[in-house]
Amino acid sequence: MMRFGYWLPVFGGWLRNVPDEAMEGTWDYCKRLAQRSEQLGFDLSLIAELNLNDIKGPDAPSLDAWSTAAALMALTERIEWMVAVRPTFHAPALLAKQAANIDHIGGAGRLSLNVVSSWWQDEAEKYGVEFEQHDRRYQRTSEWLDIVDALWSKDGVDYQGEFYRIKQSILQPKPLTKPRPTIYAGGESESAKELIASKCDGYLMHGDPPERVALKIQDMRARRDRLGLPPMKFGVAAYAICRDTEQQAAQEVRRITDVKQSASGYQNYQQWIAGTQLERQVSLEDYSVSNRGLRAGLIGSHRQVQDRIGEFQTRRCCVLHPAAVTKMSSIPWSISEDSLDVNFSVPQLLRLRFTRDCFGADWENLLPLFHSDTGRARMQWWVDQSVADAQPEIMPSIHRRLQEHRSDLELVSDIQLIAGGEQVKNDTKCVDHIFSTIERDGLDRRSYIMVVGGGAVLDAVGYAAGIAHRGIRLVRFPTTTLAQADSGVGVKNAINAFGKKNWKGTFAVPWGVVNDQGLLAKLPDRDFRAGFSESVKVSLLKSPSAFRFLCQHAKDIAARDWTAVMPAIRSSVLMHLHHITHGGDPFEMQEARPLDFGHWSAHKLEQITQYRLRHGEAVSIGVALDTLYSHLQFGLDRHDALSAVQALLDLHLPVYDSALESNTVFEGLEEFRQHLGGRLTLTMLKSLGHVQTVHEVNQQVMEQAIEWLGEIHAKQYALQPS
Repeated sequence: MMRFGYWLPVFGGWLRNVPDEAMEGTWDYCKRLAQRSEQLGFDLSLIAELNLNDIKGPDAPSLDAWSTAAALMALTERIEWMVAVRPTFHAPALLAKQAANIDHIGGAGRLSLNVVSSWWQDEAEKYGVEFEQHDRRYQRTSEWLDIVDALWSKDGVDYQGEFYRIKQSILQPKPLTKPRPTIYAGGESESAKELIASKCDGYLMHGDPPERVALKIQDMRARRDRLGLPPMKFGVAAYAICRDTEQQAAQEVRRITDVKQSASGYQNYQQWIAGTQLERQVSLEDYSVSNRGLRAGLIGSHRQVQDRIGEFQTRRCCVLHPAAVTKMSSIPWSISEDSLDVNFSVPQLLRLRFTRDCFGADWENLLPLFHSDTGRARMQWWVDQSVADAQPEIMPSIHRRLQEHRSDLELVSDIQLIAGGEQVKNDTKCVDHIFSTIERDGLDRRSYIMVVGGGAVLDAVGYAAGIAHRGIRLVRFPTTTLAQADSGVGVKNAINAFGKKNWKGTFAVPWGVVNDQGLLAKLPDRDFRAGFSESVKVSLLKSPSAFRFLCQHAKDIAARDWTAVMPAIRSSVLMHLHHITHGGDPFEMQEARPLDFGHWSAHKLEQITQYRLRHGEAVSIGVALDTLYSHLQFGLDRHDALSAVQALLDLHLPVYDSALESNTVFEGLEEFRQHLGGRLTLTMLKSLGHVQTVHEVNQQVMEQAIEWLGEIHAKQYALQPS
């Protein structure tokens, strides 16, 4: 599996000839970047270790690697932090203790070490550390690794070597990561490669073309095989320059490789060359970018960079930016094997944009979504009829924007109007019309289908786009709070069949999603409020703080106070997006599906009421019901349960309907089981943010919850003025 990471700009960037890269070498900037990169889906980040700034000059700021790593580990949840460590600057037993503690802060699998040679003589002297010549540094590193590894696995460690001596040393607690945190190292001398092959888990390479990287991997595999050790991980440094055209990328290369021997970092470059043993001569252009990053060749148009990454992938290696590491497992398969079970993942990118006036002032920000390998980007537009009626300026605005950019964008046919509401998912003629229009206009897998509308329209058009040609690029413009807070960013597309909701469907990641505030402006109050049932749901499951915000501002949201509305929508969609991209089950192959909380009854209520209840309203009732059931059955705090119900009421959403009085609603449990596949699996709440997976429902207790909701509804109704 190929993974992508980046070097944290602890030096304020990685270009030696560019004084200001608009990246601050500050804690605040690195913290914001780390949290944002995790949201975007980066797998790892490398934190370099130098006490002086190697890139911008010794007088420039440089963050400490290990204290930065500890802080970022506590502020992030998933990303792996690969922290550089130089044995000459760290006593092995103390570093082993420090690393084990950070491993516990972040959880298993999130800390790895990049063991680095100390090549910079000036830095060593200024910090009072003995500077050793090349081979002697690797001899020290060998002893250092032995001690760290021993302390991570056992207590009472004795060691006596040339460089280090410890006696009956104890390290507790041991690292969570088993058998140990991954140890990476890089080096091109013979002594370095022998040490790495025998004592490390991964080999990091400077930037080079794919064919040369492949030879290095082959060499390291042969060394591991001779030692009888398991396969290694591999990473290669690459500085990516991706522009709209190859010419623009070449212009950027010229800018950043304009070598100035007066630059602050030039003297450091000379010391690096003197203190290392490299396989190939390094040019002044290579000096311009850390770790020979330009040699990897990730330079050019979007397609050229994508194809180049594919070349690295076929050679089973991995990429870090700007001196990026792409790691790939190197498990050989034998041609004699008759049974192979091979895990693999397909890289996906979901582009989410927040705008205020997408067809007006913000249109320029959306243009990068639409690129074409040859000629103009071909696109077909579908607009929800109810949206066009409510906002008649939308279609002329779309036409105007497309006309302004006709040299880049091609409208293949007139904008298509489509009826909104649940009926579009119930009527097969509607979907057949979408299919026939796609065929008529000759769309292919690199064309774009643009859809502006509510959740039902997004579903119907998305279903057709996901099926046609096995997937056409789909860009959604959700026009309801429900779609913007939830389904718009989802990977599900479905229509109704056999009297059942979402019976026909497919999973397909949308090319892009545009959450525009202006599209909500003329939404009727009923539809406007309905979307926030999903916000209450996901906050109950994921974030106590977001839940309390909704409880506090529910009335403001219902009154369309945008200072409360937009944070609620953004929070909801980002929690949904994080669950989809980092929850480990985006295509719902497992039993547990937390985001379906409250939906078993909601889907059935829509059917029973013949869709008199909107989806968001049915979800509101379902969430209220399962919340009270969670209190009665699983001990969810009563105050929190009632606060959730009150928040829904303050949003002017229903929490009860007479359809609940019929036992027919319990048929929803069996229909939900069939929809999920296998046994019934529901999510309930133990406390805010903590869920309980269950496989059966105590109907008597659920009936008590229904009765309780009825009482709350009656009391609320009685208090309303006549």
